[in-house]
Amino acid sequence: MKLRPYQERIIQALRVRYSRGLRRLVLVMATGAGKTAVSREMIRAALERGRRVIFVVDLDEVVDDTARGLQEDGIPCGIIQAGKLYQEGLGCYVCSLQTLTARGLRPPADLVILDECHCFAAALTLELLSAYPEAWHLGLTATPQRGDGTSLGTFYQEIVQ
Repeated sequence: MKLRPYQERIIQALRVRYSRGLRRLVLVMATGAGKTAVSREMIRAALERGRRVIFVVDLDEVVDDTARGLQEDGIPCGIIQAGKLYQEGLGCYVCSLQTLTARGLRPPADLVILDECHCFAAALTLELLSAYPEAWHLGLTATPQRGDGTSLGTFYQEIVQ
């Protein structure tokens, strides 16, 4: 996949912060600017280094679209979603948050990406994220503020725009 120059710059900014020891970042990009494209590149790079990845989303359509995009990039991934069989041992999964929570699944991951992270301040989401204390975390949002005025909490360490 060909990235735009601003997408390459944001990936570099994320990598610099991770290299400085930060583990939990929020990526803020406008709707349509390519958060998923940036994520797909981060996933590709992590898998090339032998790391495992989960991409967690709230909407079923996003599960299918993201998995399809990764497969188009030549990145094999499993899907964890209601009605679909869980295949253990894969390096990358695109996951429904509700299915992970309902099934109590915690596939191994070195990189945890949470799409639309501004929506999730609930205890169950924080419990899921906290199950990966050694992982790098990347929250994605175009809206770094919740509609109800609640903060994103203390889980994430820094916002990258």
